[in-house]
Amino acid sequence: MGRFDEAITYAKKAIDLNPLSVSEKVYLGERLFEAGRYDEAVKQLKKTLDNEPDHYYTHWILGLVYEQKKMYDAAITEFQHGVANIEGITSCIASLGHTYAISGKTNEAYRVLNELLELSKKQYTSSYDIAVIYVGLGEVDKAMTWLEKAFEQRDGYLGGFINVDPRMNALKSDKRFIKLLKAIGFEK
Repeated sequence: MGRFDEAITYAKKAIDLNPLSVSEKVYLGERLFEAGRYDEAVKQLKKTLDNEPDHYYTHWILGLVYEQKKMYDAAITEFQHGVANIEGITSCIASLGHTYAISGKTNEAYRVLNELLELSKKQYTSSYDIAVIYVGLGEVDKAMTWLEKAFEQRDGYLGGFINVDPRMNALKSDKRFIKLLKAIGFEK
């Protein structure tokens, strides 16, 4: 809902209540990322990796932060680490493809996109994740087609992430995207 300060406060409280939980520490890093507090997010996530160096979710969120900071090589490294630590997690794969795309490595982006499309024939693959790569490639119509498919499938990313995912900023003025946000329940 975009209530970042409130979410960060609750994330910090969760850590206070459960200081050994890696999930709670990553959750705080993710909320800081969503709030655009990237330097704080990096600090929190790196501290988390000190205790749990192979936690794929931490690498994924850290990669998202680095991407927003335009530290594309660092983002790619984090996504690759995340993919290597847990097979088949499409969010990391899609994020890798998105970063390749926006950093000008379009051949690699299409390779990852094709890998994800092939994977979707064997296992559930979020349509949102496929849309993420198309957004990075600047293929708005294809991105919207996959986001609409995600809506039909009731993909969890739509309700919990689409409205704060900075990778979707390129779509914010698209009438179809605005209509989709309204259909999900986000007033725009």
